[in-house]
Amino acid sequence: SSSSSSDRSSSSDSSSTVHVLDCGCGSSHLTFGVLHYLHHVRGLPLQLTGIDTNAALMQRSNRYCADLGIADVAKFHTAAIRSYDPDMAPDIVLALHACDTATDEALALGVRLGSGVIMSVPCCHKDLHRQHAAATQQQRRVRRAPGSSSSGSDDEIDGGIGSAGSGSSSVSGE
Repeated sequence: SSSSSSDRSSSSDSSSTVHVLDCGCGSSHLTFGVLHYLHHVRGLPLQLTGIDTNAALMQRSNRYCADLGIADVAKFHTAAIRSYDPDMAPDIVLALHACDTATDEALALGVRLGSGVIMSVPCCHKDLHRQHAAATQQQRRVRRAPGSSSSGSDDEIDGGIGSAGSGSSSVSGE
């Protein structure tokens, strides 16, 4: 994808506009913070795009842009990260607390598009928490089953994240 990198570079050089893509932007609070800092505080010419699968939030963010008079600088689209294909490769890709695997998808997108800067803050990993809770529930059912031995310690049976118990393999195996 060397052509997309050179296209992005020549386009950015000619206009000096910094193109930012915020993946999984949700309510866009952090997106608007980035816009304010880069555009209003630092004075950078900016084109910011936010994407998220929640159409209502994207509509609301576009309404805020119109109300604030910044619709020419920021736009929001309803789109999945893994299938998003921007008109212009971003200089900066953000994934600030994008849920579940969205952070990984944003990292992959930034690499694929040849973005010069990729900034991410991982999320709370709800999916991993669900998997851990399910594994713990299953282990407790096995422990309570008639004829099962209860000689193991709670650590061995419950297998918390990072413990040596059997439950940790289902979490760390993902």
